Amino acid sequence: MEKITLKHNAPVALLYEDAIRNEGAVISATGALINFSGKKTGRSPKDKRIVYEETSKDDIWWGSVNIKIDERMSSSIFCMRARITLSLSP
Repeated sequence: MEKITLKHNAPVALLYEDAIRNEGAVISATGALINFSGKKTGRSPKDKRIVYEETSKDDIWWGSVNIKIDERMSSSIFCMRARITLSLSP
């Protein structure tokens, strides 16, 4: 397994340098960082969850892409995410 180094609150210049050196990124004429992610990166549509609640339940096309999650479960997920984020903070 490849070793990963995390950089907490790294300066933008360092992030640019790392992306250019290690990821093949380039800088555009306007200064934006450009990188190509490849064929199989990003979120899977089947990972998407939407809170099923009264005010919007009839406006969403439910199915294999827009998957229902109840409000109680979404609260649990957001609480867990907050705890993880806090535990990674210095």
